[in-house]
Amino acid sequence: MFFKKNLHFSKLEHSFTSFTSFLCFILCYNIFLVIASIFIKFLVIFIYKFKILE
Repeated sequence: MFFKKNLHFSKLEHSFTSFTSFLCFILCYNIFLVIASIFIKFLVIFIYKFKILE
């Protein structure tokens, strides 16, 4: 009984760790997208200003 319970708990723990790693991946991906979009905006503004100056 104890072994069965322990096995179930480890299974639950494994699903939890995979879920948290999945959440971390989503979070990192969102942060990357935000940084990339900001970088692209700055790049577009920089190119636009550079073209105006020329």
